[in-house]
Amino acid sequence: MNPCGIDWGLLIQTMAVVVSATAVVVALVQGGRDRRAAEATAITDRRAAQELAHSERRAAARHARLLIELDAASTLAANLHRGGSTDPDESRRMGSEALRATALIGSRWIPERYSRVAGSDAELRSTMEQQGMPEWKREALEASLAVNAILRELDEEDV
Repeated sequence: MNPCGIDWGLLIQTMAVVVSATAVVVALVQGGRDRRAAEATAITDRRAAQELAHSERRAAARHARLLIELDAASTLAANLHRGGSTDPDESRRMGSEALRATALIGSRWIPERYSRVAGSDAELRSTMEQQGMPEWKREALEASLAVNAILRELDEEDV
């Protein structure tokens, strides 16, 4: 012991314990802050990844739909360039093929033809309800209504 009555060894050890305890508390507080920051970053990263995945799915769906529309447009162009047929069966088949292609292409690409040929849902329903309408024609109109509904749903998803 020294003349002042202070045990320097004990004082140094006590100070070391206090400094160590303070460092532990600071480390725990900083660790908590880091953990909260990491959680916030993870949430942000997850949202960004989800938005990117959603965007990529929409782009892929849009691309697939454009390929379908391109195929239908090519089919319609070839059909119309043939100029019809004198064979009644072939003429009906070509007309059916042209109607199918027109419905698939939609009003966005061929608005005049689409409005003239495909018809609105109200027009199709009105035609279906006509007296004496053959069953096969009624079923064809119902299928056309289904095509219109599916295309509308695809358009809604594309937005």
